[in-house]
Amino acid sequence: MSLISKAFAPDSIFGRDKGQVGDLDPQQYMICKTHGNNGNFERLRLGWNANVALVRTEQAGSGTLRPLHVIGANCVSSGGTCGANTTGFVSIAAAVTTVTVSSTEVTASSVIKVQFDESLGTALGATCNTAAASQSATYFVSAGTAGTSFTIKTSSAPAVNPACLSFAIVD
Repeated sequence: MSLISKAFAPDSIFGRDKGQVGDLDPQQYMICKTHGNNGNFERLRLGWNANVALVRTEQAGSGTLRPLHVIGANCVSSGGTCGANTTGFVSIAAAVTTVTVSSTEVTASSVIKVQFDESLGTALGATCNTAAASQSATYFVSAGTAGTSFTIKTSSAPAVNPACLSFAIVD
């Protein structure tokens, strides 16, 4: 079956690069930003490499390797209830040293980044601890349970206001 009709010539065609239903070869999809017949291109690739799913940008020739941004909803929860979110804002309450963030997206191999950010007060509906008051504190992931949650711990409990934090789960 042909994707192109002689009656019109579309400028966008969606098709498989390789792999068909029933084949053992993995399917690869590419969306081109630019593509020249001279081997110059910029594109987004969606596919498989062995048993690893890939979403990445690619380039060749005079093309430029572009950044990839994955945009989704942020969790905003002072209590740490985040559902299936992989990014968000949480806080560690005053006089407390931990917050458990519930997220079904945590895996055994997740890399979880945590950062103090006193500018998150409006989003969290709180007056965040200031950077000056938190300078000696460190924030780190102390535990994680795949499919359930992870715990952020601080080396020094906030004295008066909560410590406002952002997090990102990367797999």
